[in-house]
Amino acid sequence: MEAAVFNNLNIRIEKREALAFYHQLRSYIQLKDKESFSSLMDLNSSLMKDETLMASVISIMQGKHPLALTQFICTLKQ
Repeated sequence: MEAAVFNNLNIRIEKREALAFYHQLRSYIQLKDKESFSSLMDLNSSLMKDETLMASVISIMQGKHPLALTQFICTLKQ
């Protein structure tokens, strides 16, 4: 997951931080964007790599919720 954060956002974080970041973004999508969350859950399977899930979550946030993503990034950098 940390590689997906670096590749998509150019931010270096540790594995634990990446997992927490993923859950924050996913929870936001679940609350604010039911359609995207449903699509995300359709992708979610045991065969999907964590990197792909993180990249999907970041992509949704970049496309539909860029201001919220910016806020999450600011919190992450603190």
